[in-house]
Amino acid sequence: MIKKMFVLLLMAVYAQISYAGDWTVDSSSKCKAWNPYPQPNESIKWSGNCLNGYAHGQGTMQWYINGELGDVYVGNYAQGLMSGEGKFTWANGSQYIGEYYLGKRNGFGVMSLAQGDGNVLSYTTQNLGTWVGDTYKVVGLWRDNNFSWICPSKTECMNQQPTPQPQNAPVAPASAPTN
Repeated sequence: MIKKMFVLLLMAVYAQISYAGDWTVDSSSKCKAWNPYPQPNESIKWSGNCLNGYAHGQGTMQWYINGELGDVYVGNYAQGLMSGEGKFTWANGSQYIGEYYLGKRNGFGVMSLAQGDGNVLSYTTQNLGTWVGDTYKVVGLWRDNNFSWICPSKTECMNQQPTPQPQNAPVAPASAPTN
């Protein structure tokens, strides 16, 4: 019994460490959404529906720092987490268009990194994409926010790799919808 409780405690601690972030509340709609990288003086604005107090369904999420628009996500949310198809645009102009699951990039997607984006170097040194004009494009399969497989189309990706599943994810409090 003690061994089982110790294992459960370790699992709970690991889940918190491996998936940093916090729930953020839109002051207008009172909808909560998962924010994997909360910053000081950050606020959000959600234009979609709320279900049990969580962003849910199709909509637009905007992140503001000190009142200035930063990142924007247009797509689907489920229980406060990005889920399904979506388009995330960072303040620097880089974009990810593709699939999300439990708030992370999971499935087929296209990352377009703007010239000057600090992440370009890590992708170019691994030869994971191609330059198209002044944008570095990485096309393929993502798992837990990380690029895992180069493939030119969703069909080819799905034929080559099993469906990705995230390792850890935030858990909405008991009041969140379960379906």
